[in-house]
Amino acid sequence: MIGWKKLAGAAALTLACAQAWAVPTLSFSTASAPAALGSPVTVDVRVSGISDLYSYQFGVNFDKALLRFDNVVTGSFLAGGDTSVFGFYDADPTDGTLDFVFDSRIGVQSGASGDGVLATLTFDTLAAGSAALGFTNLLFLDSSAADIAVTAIDGAVQIGATSAVPEPASLALFGIGGAAALLRRRRAGARA
Repeated sequence: MIGWKKLAGAAALTLACAQAWAVPTLSFSTASAPAALGSPVTVDVRVSGISDLYSYQFGVNFDKALLRFDNVVTGSFLAGGDTSVFGFYDADPTDGTLDFVFDSRIGVQSGASGDGVLATLTFDTLAAGSAALGFTNLLFLDSSAADIAVTAIDGAVQIGATSAVPEPASLALFGIGGAAALLRRRRAGARA
């Protein structure tokens, strides 16, 4: 009888501690539907399961044949503190890399904990396909300037072909053709 209680207690303790041992993750979050070719697409950079994040830096590699970097704005995760500084550097916008994005709280305050959006990237779509996204130059620090180990999960943006939208003149021709067919059918029915 005591054996199963010990086993259940050990299992519960293991599950409770598993969260404390979990390594935070950094990932890309995109819309589930493919982005339209020729339209801008936004990509959130999300962190999950982090404790006391005070400052971060990361770079992004992307497929330059399919995407062109446009802009990056701060997410709400660190911006919720008293004060923070956000920025990015892109030495060569045509090389398929965003060199680094950074944000840091300023002054004596604790870091942010939990899950949230660190930054939102905007790209212009250049061609249809699956554009790979990857992280580089990771640096995550807590409020005592100690490194935080983070697991980076690469992602992709799906870009679909442009959808053919009929022009107004084409729609008018279809309407006229439909009306003519109905008129002809009505006349044929009146003769019978």
